[in-house]
Amino acid sequence: MNQNGVYLIDKPSGLTSHDVVDELRKLLKNKAVGHGGTLDPLATGLLICLVGDATKLSQYVMAEEKTYVVGVKLGVRTDSGDITGQIIEEKDISSVTLEKIKSILPTLQGQLELKVPKYSAVKVKGKKLYEYARSNEDVEIPTKKMSIHSVSLLGFDEGRVNFQIDCEKGTYVRSWVEELGSLLGCGATVETLRRTRSGSFAINQAKTLKVLGEESPDTLASGIVPLHDVLGQWPALKINGRDHSLMAHGQIPKGVFTQILHFDFGAGVRILNEDGGLLALIVRDAEKGIKIARVFSS
Repeated sequence: MNQNGVYLIDKPSGLTSHDVVDELRKLLKNKAVGHGGTLDPLATGLLICLVGDATKLSQYVMAEEKTYVVGVKLGVRTDSGDITGQIIEEKDISSVTLEKIKSILPTLQGQLELKVPKYSAVKVKGKKLYEYARSNEDVEIPTKKMSIHSVSLLGFDEGRVNFQIDCEKGTYVRSWVEELGSLLGCGATVETLRRTRSGSFAINQAKTLKVLGEESPDTLASGIVPLHDVLGQWPALKINGRDHSLMAHGQIPKGVFTQILHFDFGAGVRILNEDGGLLALIVRDAEKGIKIARVFSS
C-alpha cells in the first residue's frame, strides 16, 4: 500500500485532532501520521491527515487559507469562547437586528488585532494559556493579528446567526465571534464550527473515519491523495536526466532556475520527476531568492 500522501477526513464533533490521527494510525498500521492544522474538539469538518513523506509538508499545508462555517449564539459569553465553556455573561438580544449585524461586518474583515482565546495553546511566559485557565490563574491574554479575507452572512433566526469565513492561517474563529458579540453589545459564542476548505481541498472530498474503517484494503489505499498532489495549487515543473540527478543531490540546475524565474508563484514550486512523482520543493528565500526547501526520494 502506498502510504505517502494525505487522507481527507471529515472530523466529527467530540474528537480532538489527535484522536483522529490515532485512529488513522491504527487503521493504516502506520505510526507516521500527522495532521495539517488543528480543529477544536467541538468543531467538525475537513482535517488533512499527512501520511509518510507527506508529514514533511506539514508547514506548507498548515499555511494554506481556510474556510469555516460558524454558528453563533448571541447574548451569551463563555470562558472558552464556545458553547462547551462556562457561561460568564448573558445579555438581552432584543435590540440585535439583521441590519445591525450587516452594518458591522465590514469592520470584522481584513487585518484584525484580536485577543486569543483563554483556552488555547498560545504560550505566555512558557506556559500555555489553557493551563492558566484550568488552574484559575490570572494572566494577561495576548492579542494576535488575524487576517479575514471575507465574511458571508448565511442566516439569522432567534438569536442565532451563521457565517462563512475565509481566513488565513492562525485565525481563531472563537476570537472573531467574541469581537462580533462585543460590537453588537450583547456578547456571542461559537455554537457550531465546521471547516469546509483548506487550500485546494474541500469538505466534499473528505470521508469519515467510520467509512474508511469499512473499506477494503484496496479501496483504502486508492483513497490517498498522492504526494505530488498535496500542494496541488503550487505550479509544477517536470524534469529528467542530469537535471533530475542534480536536483536529487540538492542543487538547482541552471536551466531549472531560469524556468522558475518565469513562474508566477506564491509559496513555492513543485519539482516532479519524469513519472510525475514529487522530487523537490523550491521556495522563495529572503536572502537567496529561491532555494530548495525539501528533496524527496524518487
